[in-house]
Amino acid sequence: MFPTSMQDYASFAAVAVVSAVAIIGCVYRLYLSPLSRYPGPKLAAVSYLWQTYMRYHGLLPTKLEQQVKETGPIVRMGPNHLCFWDADAYRDIYVTQKFPKQEGFYSSFQIPYGSDNLFSAVHHTAYLNRKRKLMPLMSRQAVLSLQGLFQQQLGIFVSRIRPLADGHQSVNLFMAFRCLTMDVITLFSFGEAVGALQTPDFHANVATSYDDYLRGTHLNVHYPWLASILLRMPTWVQPNWLRGYLSMVNIGKESLERFQAGGGKQRDYPVLFSQHVEFRTGLTDDELVSDASLFVGAGGDTSGVTLSIGAFYITRTPGAQERLFAELQAAYPDMKDILTANVQDLEKLPFLSACIYESLRIAVPVSADLPRVVTGGDWHFKGYVIPNGTTVSSNAVAVHFNEQIFPEAHEFKPERWLDAEGRFSNKLEQWLVSFGKGPRSCLGQSMAMVELYLFMAAFFRLFKVDTVSRLEDIKLQEHFVTSPIGHDCSARLECRAE
Repeated sequence: MFPTSMQDYASFAAVAVVSAVAIIGCVYRLYLSPLSRYPGPKLAAVSYLWQTYMRYHGLLPTKLEQQVKETGPIVRMGPNHLCFWDADAYRDIYVTQKFPKQEGFYSSFQIPYGSDNLFSAVHHTAYLNRKRKLMPLMSRQAVLSLQGLFQQQLGIFVSRIRPLADGHQSVNLFMAFRCLTMDVITLFSFGEAVGALQTPDFHANVATSYDDYLRGTHLNVHYPWLASILLRMPTWVQPNWLRGYLSMVNIGKESLERFQAGGGKQRDYPVLFSQHVEFRTGLTDDELVSDASLFVGAGGDTSGVTLSIGAFYITRTPGAQERLFAELQAAYPDMKDILTANVQDLEKLPFLSACIYESLRIAVPVSADLPRVVTGGDWHFKGYVIPNGTTVSSNAVAVHFNEQIFPEAHEFKPERWLDAEGRFSNKLEQWLVSFGKGPRSCLGQSMAMVELYLFMAAFFRLFKVDTVSRLEDIKLQEHFVTSPIGHDCSARLECRAE
């Protein structure tokens, strides 16, 4: 039908102009852009829809790895975004600290939105000021003083697992370990545990809410207006990812209110909330909640992921579980002593250390690309010239599964962390980027390592994993944090004899 009036002509012209601009934009991005020389999906070249879809469904690292095998180590994953599947590029992008964070991406990890936290802080000065005040709380010495706190929660975990093992019931290790680490980190952040370990079947609200929230973070990166609209709608209209976000906000705010109602009194261990009060950081209540919520995800979810996926592979790898148990039994012949073991003694056990480091490598607890922006002129990398203003990124998957660094990278091989005499060797540690590298690496690394040593040692000293729910390798998905597809890592356990 052709237009018959001036109003119709105006509407037709507007549609034609918009269509022409869109077509010209697509043609430019596909064939004329400085990034058009780099391979990648056509849809990714013209729109961020491809990246958003893959992230939402947890498929991005898998699709990038497939693309790299076909076309090489640089993939165009957005109109102005290049991903580098190269360990040297990872170092150049993150360790040298020459490229600033891409603001839109990191602001999506604010809980509540608009309230900065340590991770979302883009400007380096603001980040350093915040980090400096939290360093005493997260130092190795401070974390070692918390071992009694960790062991208390470990005791609750064992008391929940033991009846299930005696009854030959299946245990979803992914959910169970996350409940353990979530209770530890909420004790540390809020001054009280959220009681995740007490929930039936380990389906804790804090864990499921965080899962739902993470699925939507990447929608908010490129389409921030979507959350603004949906937040104004009735709850029953809102998608699960937004409900998860609101649940995380409520958990943080209610915990802060209870902390403040108690006069902000000191516990017999350091608490994130009280640290801000003591140092008079001047943060708003929402910023306090945002920092605490960051710790819940970064400190609770990632450690639980590593423990569960590590336990799966230790069980699946011939001889690994038996060798680990023998080492632990020799060090702790009375099994009750493992519940009060000192982490500094556990760190001296070479095969336990090897299993922990290999679990961190193969689980890749944070597998997302962390975008930076090329500034200060073009970036010259291995003969490529990356234009100023380009968004660039890499990820831990690209490093941890690099066959030149880790031969047979898709195999779980704790022995790669041992020398010829069977002693633990840290020569590969420079390429273990589970906690990031450089000035903005994870502040909670010391806490995570203490958790991994205490909890993995106790689990394999007290229990034998009899069978696992699957024979094939776990298929992982990425919603910023890695998780097994279906959130299932179930196993049947046996209690070890005295």
